[in-house]
Amino acid sequence: AIETKIKSVFATIPKQMKVKHRGYYDPELPKEPIVYLLQDKEYNKTKITIDLLDKSLPDSYRQTSVPFVEEFMKESISRLLGDRLRASVIEKNLPIYNIKISEGYFMGIGAVNSYSVSYETLPDASYSTIAFISSEIKNIASIGFSDQEFSVVKEMYLRKLESLYLNRSNLPNTIFLQRALAFFFDGYSLASIELKYEFMKDAIAGMTLSQLNGYASAILGNRKSSVISCKYPAIKGVEQISKERLLSAYNEFYEVEAASSKVKIEEVSWPQFVQQQRPASIISETDDLSTNSKHIVLSNGATIILKNNYASKDTVSIK
Repeated sequence: AIETKIKSVFATIPKQMKVKHRGYYDPELPKEPIVYLLQDKEYNKTKITIDLLDKSLPDSYRQTSVPFVEEFMKESISRLLGDRLRASVIEKNLPIYNIKISEGYFMGIGAVNSYSVSYETLPDASYSTIAFISSEIKNIASIGFSDQEFSVVKEMYLRKLESLYLNRSNLPNTIFLQRALAFFFDGYSLASIELKYEFMKDAIAGMTLSQLNGYASAILGNRKSSVISCKYPAIKGVEQISKERLLSAYNEFYEVEAASSKVKIEEVSWPQFVQQQRPASIISETDDLSTNSKHIVLSNGATIILKNNYASKDTVSIK
């Protein structure tokens, strides 16, 4: 009966005979961190979001069991990272509030996945707090989690999955609708809850801590492909937040390539010496009383500086 009603609703929509081709272009990931600032007169808080970007799961893996494993990994990392950050904030009494960690498409772009860490702080604490958050992310990416933490997240995920399995007949329609939309728009599997439950029970039992830490390092260590957005109130008398200082604080605990090393240095070529060239003539000759020296300018562009120095006689310097 429901299928008949749905068909009757959409049956009146005429089929397009000549559908225009739509070109889709995947954006390139940034090669260096990007900072965006936004001021709002009606905003009364300072919110900073760090988006760590990466390519989405390839289409060839979306109909397999890989998305189930990816879901467990990302949920576990989000839970453990959030717990670490909140504990450190309380321990160091930092002005950081409402820490949220989420994962999904960046700005709705299906080809770009974002692992996001956001929090609220005070305007004058923007630089110190982002340096702290960045250092904590770096520590977890390099050191990883402990066996105890891994055991806890495995147990919590299995309990959640078992609850879904036991109550699958009473689940709201939104869960099944999200799965249908993920299949229709993104090509993910329509595997049942029963199949997911049976597979993940065995999969999680065989997972190791090194696998979780390796995945965490790949996600959290992707600093270069990151976007930092800072939204703060537009209040008179409050110092404006600087993009440069915010980026510098974010990079404080990382080894960043010096900007000067990225500049292309022009090759220095020495002028060819021409034999039997006419000697240069003196164009001007002046005395510099401040240094007690004599400056001589020649017709070939050279400048000669003569100065008496009894401590270092007969010394010639060329620049």
